[in-house]
Amino acid sequence: METEKIELGSNWWEIRKRMTMGVYRASEELSAPYMKPEVTDPKAMLELVPIPIRLKMNRVQVFKATVAWSYGPVTEEIFDNEVEPKDYEIVLRRLNELYGSSPLAKTGES
Repeated sequence: METEKIELGSNWWEIRKRMTMGVYRASEELSAPYMKPEVTDPKAMLELVPIPIRLKMNRVQVFKATVAWSYGPVTEEIFDNEVEPKDYEIVLRRLNELYGSSPLAKTGES
């Protein structure tokens, strides 16, 4: 497994450089109810998914891609309560760069 460590000032975050099937399946499960078989373009498909679901997909993908971080053990409790939003945004952007066509939605950051 190839990973990348992202330095975040006083924190750091290590992520998988390639999307795993687990990450892909988790996103697919969230978006499946909104998909239509007649839509074949990935970007058009993503537009069918409501924004709150896309934001949840982002969080699932970031969490599942996380190998380690400076916040302590990689748990959902720490992810939900202790991770700094600015660090999350940096990691989300990097994952979007690494995964290319992954369905990471914009988070509303300008």
